[in-house]
Amino acid sequence: MPSSSANKPGKEWPLHLNIYRKKPEKGAVIHTHGCYAILWSFECFSDETDVIPPLTPYLKMKLGTVGTVPYEKPGSKELFDSFSERVEKSDGYLLKQHGAVVPGKDLWDAFYCIEELEESAKIAWLIKKR
Repeated sequence: MPSSSANKPGKEWPLHLNIYRKKPEKGAVIHTHGCYAILWSFECFSDETDVIPPLTPYLKMKLGTVGTVPYEKPGSKELFDSFSERVEKSDGYLLKQHGAVVPGKDLWDAFYCIEELEESAKIAWLIKKR
């Protein structure tokens, strides 16, 4: 039998809760630390509510816009406050120097959205750096 700590939520559960509260139509949230999402988060953007260019149509079709959240220490109140200020401005999020957060109507939807976000960040990064 797993220990009770195995069922304990991660320290960033307030990010998930914030989405559920402000976007009640969402039934799942995935947070990853994908390489290209993190790399792309280091870029500077004029519009921080939509930061991954539509190089293919799929990110917009599956997820929508991806906004950035300024760097704050993982698991900190400052991170949660900053995220809360931005959660309604975009459909998915890049936490600067940290990773991506994506909601979906269910777990599969969130999975396909996070997969598309990572691939779109990869394409954007590779095109910019060629």
